[in-house]
Amino acid sequence: MMTLQELSVAARENLDVTVIVLNNEAIGMVRQWQDAFFEGRHTASEYGWMPEFEAIAEAFGAKGFTLERYDAVADTLEAAFAHDGPSVVDARIDPDENVYPMVPSGGDNSGFALSEAQL
Repeated sequence: MMTLQELSVAARENLDVTVIVLNNEAIGMVRQWQDAFFEGRHTASEYGWMPEFEAIAEAFGAKGFTLERYDAVADTLEAAFAHDGPSVVDARIDPDENVYPMVPSGGDNSGFALSEAQL
C-alpha cells in the first residue's frame, strides 16, 4: 500500500494497467524471514486483515476485482485485462503460504533456497 495513491494517476489518465495485490493479510516475505531465522517471533509483519482493495480501487476511479478461488483465476484476470482503464485484482492467498526461491540470511543470489529444508 506504499504507492496506493498512484491509482489516482492511473484513473485520471485512464491508463490501461492492471495491479495484482497478493493479499495474504501480512507482509508475507518478512513474516517468512522471521519464521525461518528468528524462531517465529513476528514483529510488524502480520495484520490478520486487510482493507477491501476492490472498494479502494473503485474509490480511486479504477475497476476492482476480488479473487478468492483458484478456479476463478483465469476468468478474473481476463475480465481485469479486458477492462478499458486501470484495474486492481485483490488476490486472496493463504497467509501461511511461503515464497520461494528465498535468499537465506547472510547469503547472496547465487545461494538461494528453493524450500524450507534448504534454509
